[in-house]
Amino acid sequence: MAHISLPLDNAERLTLTEGFRHDINLLRGIAIAAVVAYHFAPLWVPGGFAGVDIFFVVSGFLMTKIICGGQETGTFNLFTFYIARCKRIIPALYFMCAVLFLLSWLWFPSLEFKAVGQYISYVVLFISNIKLNKDTAGYFTADSHENWFLHTWSLSVEWQFYLVLPLVLIVAYRFRKKIHPSVTMVLLTLASFISIFCVNDKHTASTFYLMPFRAWEMLCGGLVWHLAKNKWPSQIKLALTVLGYLIIFASIAFIKPAMQWPSFYTWLPVLGTMFVILGNEQYYSAQVGRGVQWLGLSSYSIYL
Repeated sequence: MAHISLPLDNAERLTLTEGFRHDINLLRGIAIAAVVAYHFAPLWVPGGFAGVDIFFVVSGFLMTKIICGGQETGTFNLFTFYIARCKRIIPALYFMCAVLFLLSWLWFPSLEFKAVGQYISYVVLFISNIKLNKDTAGYFTADSHENWFLHTWSLSVEWQFYLVLPLVLIVAYRFRKKIHPSVTMVLLTLASFISIFCVNDKHTASTFYLMPFRAWEMLCGGLVWHLAKNKWPSQIKLALTVLGYLIIFASIAFIKPAMQWPSFYTWLPVLGTMFVILGNEQYYSAQVGRGVQWLGLSSYSIYL
């Protein structure tokens, strides 16, 4: 899910704004609530799985902010970036794996215990999405939802994206006089999205699970950071915020698992999230978001 995350670390706080981004925290709260509701009451929230797409856009925005913002100020360090990602993601994930490993050792017969251990090895290496793509017919099938580690696919996708994005942006920044980094991101976004439709219908699970087919969502978050550098009239920003939330809630309410995902429909939660982040509305987000503030701050732990 870039998303799904713990409270912002110091680097993210400094590179976002001088204050706390209440709108992003509210988006996280909405996203995690949608994902959890989908797994417990799919008939009531048929499009709740789109919460992961919200997280992808948020993650892309935050990571691009850190990388590009650091490059422009000359403070970005690739090693520090990777260490920060490890500190935020690995401890809670590995703790979850340790607990599940212990429980399976206590309760499961040897064959099932071996299967759990095998999946854990993929999870800790952040390649569980590749394993799930190989073993399942798709995310929405019944056998997939019996897998304890199904939700880790999005963490693997984001981690793989984290590994590649800074390298791409470092190269793009060095050639910024010939081609602006935002243009590079637009081209990569289009390439990733178009690739979805170049895959045989028999391999739709691949377009769901594998990073190259999901990268465009996180890249869209990065494009928001470039767009936000321009000054937008307050009326337009407010309109974008309202429209963004309407699109997000409509997506959660009306999107169905039967739809191919990702597809053109995926642009709905992606654009909605982009609009909200671009609107950068803090006052009302802080007021409305009080009830879900804890959800946003604890979204990563809840997701695990």
